[in-house]
Amino acid sequence: MPILRNMTMLTLVAGLCACTDDDKANGAGNAASTGALLVVTERESTDGSSLHYLHVLKEWPSSGELDYDKAIELGEPGVAFVQDGAFFFYHAQAGIEEKITVDKNLEVTRGEDSDNEISFLGKGISGFDAEPVPVSSEVAFMVDEKTAQVVRWNPKTMEIDSVQPIKGDDVLERDGLKVQFQLGTAAKKRVFTTANWRSWDTNTIEPYAALAAFNQDSPGDMSIIEDDRCAPSVAISPFVDQDYVYLVSDGTQGFDILASPKSRQTPVHRAHEARCRRLRQRLLHRPAGADQDPRDLHGLAHGPAQTAGELVEPG
Repeated sequence: MPILRNMTMLTLVAGLCACTDDDKANGAGNAASTGALLVVTERESTDGSSLHYLHVLKEWPSSGELDYDKAIELGEPGVAFVQDGAFFFYHAQAGIEEKITVDKNLEVTRGEDSDNEISFLGKGISGFDAEPVPVSSEVAFMVDEKTAQVVRWNPKTMEIDSVQPIKGDDVLERDGLKVQFQLGTAAKKRVFTTANWRSWDTNTIEPYAALAAFNQDSPGDMSIIEDDRCAPSVAISPFVDQDYVYLVSDGTQGFDILASPKSRQTPVHRAHEARCRRLRQRLLHRPAGADQDPRDLHGLAHGPAQTAGELVEPG
């Protein structure tokens, strides 16, 4: 076994609440809590590979140090989320979604010890092209641009409900660039995931922010909501606040430049960065107490050089 260096990245910290959708509606979420604190970390080995670990804690250790002897080794990096009292980890290379549950005594049940696994390999889905999007205790989606499919699956039974091909005008490809879906959220009857069209090899992108949206009952029928006032988003999930869905652009952070082997800033990036900076300055210097319509949040800063643009009512 390779010797592991120190933790390199803290990827998820979440409290685990074992409440159902009905419990939440009745305000019983806190009473049903397992009291578990889940922490996902990534450590790099001496051979340069990385492994993810899950730490199940009652509280953050007073020493400030995590005990890796008690941690659960998840394996190669994947995608994690918490949904209704369970922790889910997508083992990307294997194409397997694993559900891990924790009881009130912090005893852990893993997928390998039960039926808490679901494989998408039979649908041709594996790797990081696929994007898991949780919705509720019984509904989740796997959105995969590589196979052009959306899988609806049940986190409670860990079974696949349906598979639909992705349809829609100008969704899978634009100007010779393949679509990439990254991260997602659900609101009302619709699901939203960040969409962008790019080539990592040439650092060519479609230079605008966009969301792919679909109805939970017909996930293959996608529509694109786009806004050319800000650059695309890659690493930050869209989010819902009240009755609006927001998309955060990280293009102004230079993410596209740093992540590309063609490490240079193009005129398109410079133009969008300047445009978003102007929008941000205008909104941040509004007079104190001025009315703020949620639909006028284009350019509102969520951190250094990050902007958010409200795109659509969830519907």
